[in-house]
Amino acid sequence: MPPAATVYVACGANLGDRAATLAAARADLDAHPEIRVRRGSTWHETRPVGGPPDQPDYLNGVLELETTLAPLALLDVLQQIEHRHARVRSVPDAPRTLDLDILLYDHQRIRTDRLTVPHPRMWQRSFVLEPLAELLDLDHLRRACGPAETNMRVFDLIAGDLDWRDTYHLCIGFINPRPIALVSTIAPDGRTNLAPFSFYNMVSANPPLVIFCPGLNRDGRPKDSLINVEKTHEFVVATVVPDIAMPMAATAASLPYGQSEFEFSGLTPAPARHVRAPLVKEAPVNIECRLHQIVRSGDGPGASSIVFGRIVAIHIDPALLDEHGHVDPRRLTTVGRLGGPYYADANDPYELKIPKGQK
Repeated sequence: MPPAATVYVACGANLGDRAATLAAARADLDAHPEIRVRRGSTWHETRPVGGPPDQPDYLNGVLELETTLAPLALLDVLQQIEHRHARVRSVPDAPRTLDLDILLYDHQRIRTDRLTVPHPRMWQRSFVLEPLAELLDLDHLRRACGPAETNMRVFDLIAGDLDWRDTYHLCIGFINPRPIALVSTIAPDGRTNLAPFSFYNMVSANPPLVIFCPGLNRDGRPKDSLINVEKTHEFVVATVVPDIAMPMAATAASLPYGQSEFEFSGLTPAPARHVRAPLVKEAPVNIECRLHQIVRSGDGPGASSIVFGRIVAIHIDPALLDEHGHVDPRRLTTVGRLGGPYYADANDPYELKIPKGQK
């Protein structure tokens, strides 16, 4: 007989008498001659993730098993128990009487058409991690789920493996999705400019600071956005959503200095409250900023200026806000930049909570 393996199985139900079904499933497992249920977590009441709307809440937990069954043989037993309790698999993420998933099987890594272990979506599911953390310490989780040994390729920049262009193109392929700042500025003579920057983020809450990073043009000259900010000490950042993705891309076209990207892209300037630079009327969020600081990374090819702006006003569509005045990520689909000409919509948010480890 093969040695017994330690296995962790996620259990969930959101139809019928959930507690009774989960108790019956545990008893079915314990009754199998090659399975012993060592212990189980507490049951957690959670909202469904994905699937049809208006589903009932789930009751979720994790069982620790000892078994001499091979992984696929154990999977067969779990699916037989699901079938016994009227589980239907025809609709993904649909309500179910019982759901049994292998999370961990000893320290094995398994990838077949039927089974992947560790479970590929485990780290995205707080309703799995929280009960699992009752049974396992985080060090064990890291050992079980840490990266497998692979033949990684190493690019040594100190040794000169890549020049700055190759480094840039490689890095933007994995440092993503990057939020896009559609930056509106105005020249001292009143001419407007609008340009997208994907080196953008919020970097401080108090004071509220954002950064965007305009690089030098190919001829070494600063971009119009930077020229305007240096002269007027203000700018506006509009949030990019799918409805304005194409006009946003149009604002990246090379136009003569002073020609308005608003007119070229078809986007509409709107007056701001504290700064002269215009808002983007079609954007669901605009933030007015005053210049805080500019840090230059260099003056050669590939160099950028890091522009820090202090937020002085936020214009936001109230339909995006929940009852606490926070943005509901399910109501706002932003556009992020990937590598090359690729973009992505942030349209599949999920909740991920940090589990409490054992003390």
